[in-house]
Amino acid sequence: MSADPNEHVLPLSADGVLKLAAQSMFDLFAQTAMGMMVVDRSHRIVWISEGYKRFLPALGFEREGDFVGKRVEEVVPNTLMNQVIETGRPILVDLLTNKAGTFLVSRLPLRDDAGVVIGAVGLVLMDHPESTMQPLMTKFSRPAARAGRRAAPARRAAPAQVHDRQLHRRQPGRARGQAPGAPRRRH
Repeated sequence: MSADPNEHVLPLSADGVLKLAAQSMFDLFAQTAMGMMVVDRSHRIVWISEGYKRFLPALGFEREGDFVGKRVEEVVPNTLMNQVIETGRPILVDLLTNKAGTFLVSRLPLRDDAGVVIGAVGLVLMDHPESTMQPLMTKFSRPAARAGRRAAPARRAAPAQVHDRQLHRRQPGRARGQAPGAPRRRH
């Protein structure tokens, strides 16, 4: 029972490894996320996962064919997919609330080989996070917690981007009240 050592090896090139990792991550997200969608550069929904189909009735759609092909901002209230496409910056963790419910979501830009943003992928990580994540949400929604975050430089350097309209944190170099996609002001 000897296995061929070359049967299951990683690609030798960096490109090959990156493509394998990207495909593996996409497959993992498609299997484990509650729902997933892909939007093109024009903000049109081009694909939804089987899991995402369960949200269609709450968004007012009976069939996938009535939903796919529409501009995401027309059919998913309060989405920020358009912002991800326009800025090229991911929103790793966000709370999305609309008539379908409240969801913990991630939004990632899709880029071509030249690095140009050609769309975005959105993932529904959890529905009804207000019940399962209540302690965390309470902690970050208190005024004292927000003031503490501004005073703690180590927290400002945290790698995860939390983007909630009620919890919006200024990024270094951004003026108070300046929109997330706006260019940074120079001093």
